[in-house]
Amino acid sequence: MFTVAMAVDHRAVLAWATSHGIELRNAEIARLPGRGYGMVATGFIEEGDVILRVPHAMLLTPSDADVDEVGQTNALALALLDERSKSQSFWLPYIRMLPNASSFRTPLHLNSSEQRALRGTDLAHWTHTREANLARTHQYLRSSNQHRFGALSRATVEATTGDIADVAPASLEAFTWALSIAWSRAHTVNMRAVRGIGAARRPGLVPLGDLFNHAAAGLTNVVTTSDPSRDVFEFIATRRVAPGEEALLSYSLHGEPSNSKLFLDYGFCVPYSLHDEVAVPLLSDDDERADAGSAVAGLLRSLQLDKYASAARLTIDGIDAASPPHELIAAGRVLALSPSQLATATPESVLGPQEPQFERAVLQLLAERLRARLMRFDQPQQGGETDAMASHEDDEHHLASGEWRRTDGAGCSFHVRAGERRILLHWWRRLTKLAADIQPRGDETHARWSGGSRQPSPNAPDTLALHAFRADAVGWDVQADAPLSSVTASASLEVHSLQRGGDVAGLAERRLRGVVVSRGSQLRL
Repeated sequence: MFTVAMAVDHRAVLAWATSHGIELRNAEIARLPGRGYGMVATGFIEEGDVILRVPHAMLLTPSDADVDEVGQTNALALALLDERSKSQSFWLPYIRMLPNASSFRTPLHLNSSEQRALRGTDLAHWTHTREANLARTHQYLRSSNQHRFGALSRATVEATTGDIADVAPASLEAFTWALSIAWSRAHTVNMRAVRGIGAARRPGLVPLGDLFNHAAAGLTNVVTTSDPSRDVFEFIATRRVAPGEEALLSYSLHGEPSNSKLFLDYGFCVPYSLHDEVAVPLLSDDDERADAGSAVAGLLRSLQLDKYASAARLTIDGIDAASPPHELIAAGRVLALSPSQLATATPESVLGPQEPQFERAVLQLLAERLRARLMRFDQPQQGGETDAMASHEDDEHHLASGEWRRTDGAGCSFHVRAGERRILLHWWRRLTKLAADIQPRGDETHARWSGGSRQPSPNAPDTLALHAFRADAVGWDVQADAPLSSVTASASLEVHSLQRGGDVAGLAERRLRGVVVSRGSQLRL
């Protein structure tokens, strides 16, 4: 990430931190060209070495009462506002270091023109939802917590930073600032349980710890650990770090974040990210009728595809970019069923071999949903703005001409928008091509029902074989429907199984009896 500028000299914060038990070893706070501040090694740091150790007593964390009432992130924002309102706050040196409101470049802090550049993206929806939730929560706090939060609106504020000093401490602007700090800088901490049961997980602000910048998982050299038995939060090297090298950690606990998530919470993005994703609504207005919608949702649920009832989240990260995800095809098959077919459908009949005409109809339906999602980039926003959105080709040209170097603030709008369009166009083109490649045989009719047998149909298409899978306690189990002898040499057999044994992961391509076996984790014949 690039850390926004500090409000005060970092040496004063470092002196305060080290005088109260925070230990910084073989590293220093450094100004990095184009990246703000970061942690840089001053000597060799070996794997397993502690770079930064912060006693739990030095963490700014929310109270249990606030967590129970308003949730963890809101509670942390309240704790920060409480401390900021005190002229003698223990955390005053740290609070003065925090970026002021005008330093943030997340979507919440963009002007209306800059926000319009996100039109049609998932991030635009997330931003509007966050704005609405923030205002609703602020109003609730002002009206229901007069003894504490409400009292802040009348407090004399001395311990403030930058332009936030001129904002009433319980105003919406101040609450937005505090939440922005919490979203962008908080760590998850295991504290000693105040109720005597286990360890309480809390978000906390970690002085100096929020100066470590982000990198993708394969490029990091630092991890964090919170030890409630010793009451310390530590930053530990995962490999040798050379003098002058930046110490980096991942901001995500679960997988690599998309540019939309990085931009929303932290205000930066990654050029040409491989981890972008986009939501594609699959249900049409007709599908959402009570009876049909209920039947579709029930069948998707039996296939463990509940999330597809609202939208499919598509990406081109870590999968075969030539083959649509099996879950997407299965969901498309459900959506393509007529009401009468839905009434008798079973998971086995959905997952079994299909007639060519039906499979082509499925692909065309999914391609149409993608086309409709692409059109959202050209629709006016709420409020009636009708300014034309740049085309995908314009965005790509803009990025290629040098705009890709802008990885903060409004520059991220290009990356987010282009990334989502890139995914949608890729899968729209691929689904359209696959549909065109399926040729009906003779005068075959749409006779797809055969008792839901998992045995291969003699007329099963070779051009697109969605191998049957089922959802069980082990996870997705994808098996070949047809024996190898019935699959043409040009067909691709994809194996995506989570079961153990016969590991063929990492084999990009292997030919078995004329069949190409591409990416997967297990082959069962």
